[in-house]
Amino acid sequence: MIIDSKHLLGLGVETKSGQHLGKVRGFHIDTVTHAILQYEVRRSGILKEFLATDLLVYQQQVLSITKEKMVVDDQVVSEEERAQEGTRVPATSPSTPAPVS
Repeated sequence: MIIDSKHLLGLGVETKSGQHLGKVRGFHIDTVTHAILQYEVRRSGILKEFLATDLLVYQQQVLSITKEKMVVDDQVVSEEERAQEGTRVPATSPSTPAPVS
């Protein structure tokens, strides 16, 4: 399936267990391979109130993308919560979401 940027931007994002995280607000592309490396997710709901920054989801954390939603690994949230509590997780790790300013 091919999804253009018009449909990708604003697409709802949730974890495998069904927790709504927000919507895709942007993405980062590798200029050599032309592949999407990361998705910027604008938080919504209760997460937006507690966590002011956007969430960076690495391509490896995405489980599926349909025209209705993007589903990401549950670990995206648990790693982000640890980072917010002061446990530093390297931002370069493909399994680690990094906040976007």
